[in-house]
Amino acid sequence: MEGGWLKRAHVEARLHNIAVRDFGEVGPSGYDDEGFMTSLVADSLRVERIGKFIVYSNDHDPPHVHVRPFGTTIDLRFSLNTGELLDEAPRGIASKQLKSMKAALIENQVQFGRWWEKAHGDVVVAPTNASDV
Repeated sequence: MEGGWLKRAHVEARLHNIAVRDFGEVGPSGYDDEGFMTSLVADSLRVERIGKFIVYSNDHDPPHVHVRPFGTTIDLRFSLNTGELLDEAPRGIASKQLKSMKAALIENQVQFGRWWEKAHGDVVVAPTNASDV
């Protein structure tokens, strides 16, 4: 910003970043609600009718995947080791939706574990079938 003034290009870039986040486009960066970059995305997977599953390269232990259900701004964290929700379920998420998310996690757990290991160096020991979740 020259002379402390906000330019049209800055506003356009922020609006673009917000659109990337809200429309779930896969890209190399993650953005918050205001269009500021929050992290680099290690990898992500869009699961039809469920949401976007994301492993961040600069995230912390325990090994986990973030799930952003389509049509919401909710960010859920599921353990890659146990398949359990790491935080309290927010209002507006039905138990059926959580079960679908857990099933998708199990179906893709090998890939999510590889992404975590690639980004963090930790081997993930994950549940092997939906009955383990």
